Amino acid sequence: MIFIKILTEKVVQENDKTRIDVSSTFASGVTSGILSYEIEPYTGHGYIDVTSDKYLDWAYSASGDQIISVKITEVDLTEHDLTSTLTIKTIAEDNLFSEDTDISPYEPNLHNWVQEGRNSFLDKHRTAQIDILNDLDAARIWKNDGTRYEASDIVDIQEFKEWSKFLTLKIIFEGISNDIGDVFSVKATKYDTLAVNAKKRATLRLDPNADGVNTISENVDNFTGELVRG
Repeated sequence: MIFIKILTEKVVQENDKTRIDVSSTFASGVTSGILSYEIEPYTGHGYIDVTSDKYLDWAYSASGDQIISVKITEVDLTEHDLTSTLTIKTIAEDNLFSEDTDISPYEPNLHNWVQEGRNSFLDKHRTAQIDILNDLDAARIWKNDGTRYEASDIVDIQEFKEWSKFLTLKIIFEGISNDIGDVFSVKATKYDTLAVNAKKRATLRLDPNADGVNTISENVDNFTGELVRG
C-alpha cells in the first residue's frame, strides 16, 4: 500500500511563499516501489514532478480555498491520489495585528532564521494573533452577544500591534532555541516580558456590537482585566 501524507499550512496569505511537503509519504507491504511524486498546487494547473525533492514551494496569487492534489505512481504504473485544501487570504481578510516590518527593527538579521519553504514570518504573526484572541476569550472578554472575538471583529489593530509584535518575536525565538539558556532562549524570555508589559499597558479598543464601528468606548484594562466603559 501507498500512504500519502500532505503537509501544508492551513492558512496562507496571498503571494506569501509556502511549502507543500509530501516527503512523509511511504510504501508498506507488497508494492512495486514508488516511481514518482507529483503535486498539482491548485485545480487546473497540472501536475509538477517533485520526485527529487518531494516538496513544492509555491505562492498563490488569488484568495479562496485551493485544492492541492498529489499523485504517487508506483513502478508498475499504479497511481494513488490524495487531495488537501489550503485557504488563501488577502491581506485584509488575514487582518494580522503585526507584520515583518514591525519586528525587523528589533532584530536586523532576523530573516536569517526564516523557516525553510517560507520567505516571511507571517505564519508566526498569525500564530500570535490566534494566541491573542484565545487570551481575550480566556479572560472572558467577549462581544455583546457572548461570542468570542475573531480577527475580523478587530476594527483598530493599532492597539494590538505592540502586543502582537513582541509575542511574534517570542514565538520565533522559542522555535529556534534548542537549549535552555542559549542566546535564542534569552531573546525569547526578553520578548515574552515585553509582550506581557505591552498587554498590561494596552487598552484594547474592540467592537462589541460586531458592526465594524467603535460606536462607544469599551476599553479593556489588561493590567486589571476589567472592562471599562466610557
